[in-house]
Amino acid sequence: MEKLLLKILEKNVKIGLIGDQLKISFPKDFHSDSLIEEIRGNKEALIRHIRHLSQHNSGYTPIPAAPKKEYYALSSVQKRLYFIYKFDNSSLAYNMPQIVRLHGALDSDLLQSVFRSLISHYEILRTRIGVVSEVPVQYIDDHMDFDIEEYSCSESEIEGILTSFIRPFDLEKGPLLRVCVLHLSETEHILAVDMHHIITDGVSNGILLRSFMSLYRGESLPSLSVHYKDYSEWQQSSEHHSSLELHKNFWLEQFKGEIPVIDLPTDYSRPLVKRYEGDRVGFSLSSEQTEKLKNISGKAGGTMFMTTLSLYYILLKKLTGQDDLIIGTPVAGRDHVDLEHQVGMFVNTLALRSDCNGNESYTEFLNRVKSMTLDCFGNQLYQYESLLEDLKVARDTSRNPLFDVMFSYQNFEDPELSMGDLIASSYSHDHVDAKFDISLTVSEDKDQLFLSFEYSRNLFKRESIERFAGYFQKIVDDVTANPEISIKEIQMLPSCELDLILHEFNDTNVDYRNDKTILELFEQQVILNGNNIAIIGENQSLNYLQLNKKINQLSNYLIHSKKINKGDIVGVHFERGMDMIVSLLAILKIGAVYVALDPEYPVERINTIIEESEMNTVVTNLSHKISQHIRTDLTDIIAEKSLVEMESDQSPEIQVTGNCPAYIIYTSGSTGVPKGIVIGHDSLLDYSLTFRDYFSISEKDRVIQQSSLSFDTSVEEIFPALISGGAIIIVSSGGRDAENLIQNINMYQATILSTTPLVLNEINSSVHLLGKSLRAIISGGDNLSANHIDGLIKVFPVYNTYGPSESTVCITYYRLEDLSQISVIGKPIANRKIYILDQYGKPCPLGVTGEIYVAGKGLAKGYLNNTALTHEKFIENKNIKGQRIYSTGDLGKWLSDGNIQFAGRRDNQLKIRGYRVELEEIENRLLDHPDISEAIVICKEKNNHKYLLAFYKSERTLGDTELKTFLSLSLPDYMVPVSYCIVQDIPMLVNGKPDRKKLTSLEIEVEQIHLEPENEIEERLTQIWSEILHIDPELISTNASFFKLGGHSLKAVSLANKIEKRWNTKISLQEIFYNTTIQLIAKIIESQMWISHTADKSNDQHENNNIKKIII
Repeated sequence: MEKLLLKILEKNVKIGLIGDQLKISFPKDFHSDSLIEEIRGNKEALIRHIRHLSQHNSGYTPIPAAPKKEYYALSSVQKRLYFIYKFDNSSLAYNMPQIVRLHGALDSDLLQSVFRSLISHYEILRTRIGVVSEVPVQYIDDHMDFDIEEYSCSESEIEGILTSFIRPFDLEKGPLLRVCVLHLSETEHILAVDMHHIITDGVSNGILLRSFMSLYRGESLPSLSVHYKDYSEWQQSSEHHSSLELHKNFWLEQFKGEIPVIDLPTDYSRPLVKRYEGDRVGFSLSSEQTEKLKNISGKAGGTMFMTTLSLYYILLKKLTGQDDLIIGTPVAGRDHVDLEHQVGMFVNTLALRSDCNGNESYTEFLNRVKSMTLDCFGNQLYQYESLLEDLKVARDTSRNPLFDVMFSYQNFEDPELSMGDLIASSYSHDHVDAKFDISLTVSEDKDQLFLSFEYSRNLFKRESIERFAGYFQKIVDDVTANPEISIKEIQMLPSCELDLILHEFNDTNVDYRNDKTILELFEQQVILNGNNIAIIGENQSLNYLQLNKKINQLSNYLIHSKKINKGDIVGVHFERGMDMIVSLLAILKIGAVYVALDPEYPVERINTIIEESEMNTVVTNLSHKISQHIRTDLTDIIAEKSLVEMESDQSPEIQVTGNCPAYIIYTSGSTGVPKGIVIGHDSLLDYSLTFRDYFSISEKDRVIQQSSLSFDTSVEEIFPALISGGAIIIVSSGGRDAENLIQNINMYQATILSTTPLVLNEINSSVHLLGKSLRAIISGGDNLSANHIDGLIKVFPVYNTYGPSESTVCITYYRLEDLSQISVIGKPIANRKIYILDQYGKPCPLGVTGEIYVAGKGLAKGYLNNTALTHEKFIENKNIKGQRIYSTGDLGKWLSDGNIQFAGRRDNQLKIRGYRVELEEIENRLLDHPDISEAIVICKEKNNHKYLLAFYKSERTLGDTELKTFLSLSLPDYMVPVSYCIVQDIPMLVNGKPDRKKLTSLEIEVEQIHLEPENEIEERLTQIWSEILHIDPELISTNASFFKLGGHSLKAVSLANKIEKRWNTKISLQEIFYNTTIQLIAKIIESQMWISHTADKSNDQHENNNIKKIII
């Protein structure tokens, strides 16, 4: 019977009992013969069920009339609306304007009389809100002055007048109803009625409209036995609350555990404080689509509400990548028969939580949504506001509590708008306030579904919402074509968008018409530019002829004396200088494979790499430091220099092809054992040519070489220059000494610098010392922040790049024009492909974050001696047959112009209190602090509780309170670290990235110290908190959060009222939400008192000056 009653409710059919007979009232636009037959077939069962409900459900006991009092309790929903009003009393989000065009002669006096009669008849229209003992209540005035605003105007003036008419209400001054008439002519008028949501809802507006027409026609209204104040007093009574225990338990069970927070793909950053500017995008489903959905609903034994809701869940899942989703839906809240004809705000909101599993079939998911919906509607008497309070939901000023997406399925009766000779028609006014991020409204008319997305213009562009509408229709097509389709296989992208992101954005093919290798192109430069400087080191240099001679001699020595063969793996372990470049090229020339062993690596790591790679020889100039520790043969080109120079200076006759491996670069492995990435000659050449062409590298260029050879930035520092006739400047200190790096750039007039963000951060602070020779600064290897380059970008071209070592150095480049683009990494470069895929390997839509997969000529051959890992990370692209792609573990999203916005590491993303958090975002905000030069944030866990810790580098120690206050200006509470630690230096890995694991291993005391009040204001605030929160004042620390101690929205209102009463100073709710401790609020009060005192002194001085003038 619950299912049948739900169908009846959704169709807006009224059903009840008169004696032993069913009373049924159908809306005017009702069209469902099948439902009528179902009611007839279940008549007796319905009668028994309704009678049972009336006997056992307390909701069917009469609502008692409240005794006459000075003021009355607010209902649950009124309390929430009052808080929203107090938080931002300038907002129009909860105005409910209704506007109609009237055709015919309008009797203005009669119109005025009708509205005064309505106000007299319905107490709620004479209601205003007040505060008694810091508690909001409602007053009902016996009489209220009311006048209609009237204007004579032209068509072109209508919108301007209506915009002025729809303005904020003062809830403490009635009436909360305004009426305006615009006279266009004697027979053409615009009637506008605006009410605050705290006194009305959608059903009430319909009741008022019918009452208005009756009165205008001279009819009388039936007397009311119950008014809204009776309902609110009854709803807030302890008897009523105790009757809802089962409903309460149901909802608390629904929301046990971590509550998810939806992370929609917004076009704009979420404002710190929620704003309501909105718009709508309407669309419809065809009659054929609608009929197919009805058939699916019928087979599942569900309703169209359930079916369209299930499609909405699927859309949101695919837009967010989240399985656990909460969607709000309104219910009339008129479950009691006494409320059927009442006017007021009765709407309750149900938070429908469902898990959308991609492996499930659509039919299975629809059945679960049906079951969940029935359960939730069956427990709808428990108020949304009570749920929030019982769950102690953490408040975020940028979001709604519990959910940010809404769904409603409407079957409102379209009333006949005629009053004798006066005919009314609808008038559309562009007044859209978006209370939620996205709201989907569905209505049915003439066998067709009409849908509308209402959205926040502060978060989304219109074209994005239009795309979402298209996705919804595509989902409908897929599930109606095959209801058994698995959710992960539903393809919501239209073919044009699929082609765009799979093919057009990856149209990068370039034919270099070159079947040679790096070695042959280098030797061409030896012939063409032999006398050009090739390498510059400390106090010495080599031209191309000299360099080639040394390379050939070492190549022949390795073949003849060290018996190194083509394909052998050779270690390279060098103090920075020209010898390391000679060794690299010598190893490549004999077809061997080089592996960089950084001198700063621990000996144990070096030996691990030697054993993992089965390396037999290490070429070095540091044997005196490592010979006792390294477990393989060493070739020291310093100690064996004379032997090397005895070898032939002719190139060895060994054929090296593109298929041969060139180098192996080792990166950290998840098991603790480093993994070796094998890069072939074809990939090395292709990348070097791409870099050369993109940055126009020529024989005139001088490229800084500052990176460790174990970091693949070294590849783009060395090879593109050597195949172009340019010079490499080897910086002996690498990138660790910014002063030395700047000296080398200036001394040798370097033109290209490629390095990590942290190195850029060091030279950024000394940009004034740099000359003008650099024509490209290239950042790579880690996330770039605005503060790393805010000085450099004003003087030099700065490029952001991206790419895992498995794709040969970089796969995207992007010229940054301004700091707002800092997270943009660019488009795929020549012969590279990028795919952004969801968790099931399906393409993500434009603007939707997914994992970055890469393909193309730069792709590594795999991991050395690790077939299992190679097969795990290098997989076949499900979207392009036969294509091999690499899973980077990085996150990003396509922008509409084909550029990619980087979104961090997948394993760096975490959830705090249900919110998805990017550590890099917090770090960037810390770096905005003028005294912080470097910052790292980590997440730790204790007793199943996650918390954030921040490490920063600064000239002075900054207090935790200062930093929390600073971050609170731009970040929500859950993203503000609990503790802060100053460090002399951020520990770094050899590749220039911060060593997060080392920081994570540090033990930092994060327990809050109990702080006593330090002044009179803090002492009084402590007493006020004690009164409001019912906590012993001795247990309240002045650095504790009001909300973590049990405060909620209405208690915050009470706090603001008590502060105003005690200090005669206003503090807004927004300020309380930003400044949640006694310490911070006390500072605001002190500041306002100082301003007030200064103003008083200024006024006194002004008066004294006037007196002096009069005396003179």
